[in-house]
Amino acid sequence: ERAVSLRDSDSHFSVVLLESETTRSVLDSNVRGGGQLRKQSGETGCTSGFAATRAGENGVLTAKHCTGSAYAYYSVINGSTYNLTGAHTTSHDRGDIRWKKTTTSITNFVHNHKTNHSSGVRVNQTKGSVVGQNVVLFGRTSGYKEDKVYRLNVCGAADYCNLTAVTNFVSANGDSGGPWRTGTAAVGIHHGRANVDNKLRSMYTRIGVANTDLGVVVRTTP
Repeated sequence: ERAVSLRDSDSHFSVVLLESETTRSVLDSNVRGGGQLRKQSGETGCTSGFAATRAGENGVLTAKHCTGSAYAYYSVINGSTYNLTGAHTTSHDRGDIRWKKTTTSITNFVHNHKTNHSSGVRVNQTKGSVVGQNVVLFGRTSGYKEDKVYRLNVCGAADYCNLTAVTNFVSANGDSGGPWRTGTAAVGIHHGRANVDNKLRSMYTRIGVANTDLGVVVRTTP
């Protein structure tokens, strides 16, 4: 904890308080991982993955197949909706990732609780995936789910390939695009599920593909 003075431009009031990870998560930037993406109709669609930049512009990662579910980001922190524009996507053979631009602020904070919206972690790095690795998904439907990496380089629904499968089927509709991480490291963007070795398993695209294929850099500082 440390003392911090909140200026008018930050919070519309002036006060000195002890700043903890919880208070910072509530008061800082708007777009973050594990948030809700809205359809054009206004209803909730997919989940945001990680806040990320491309060519110096702010944005957010989600799944490529969330074509009708990534028009806007809805903040559960302040109740505001922020438009998302443009799209840079991977090819199907390289995975299932979409990056959308925002003109508002972004943060490395990632939600990990469905109702306690100040609960989460700050991603400070990206990391590759290996078999047996402990990983965590946060989806707007399923919430917080833990599992282990089962197999790399598999194919999923709609001919999407270059995916990573976990041991179990832990996700649900609406989780698409959500963040997979290990500790404070981003590891992937949620794809969905597929049958691998005669068992349904949840799957994600490795986060490194966003950088190599789209030139996107995950936000790793507040």
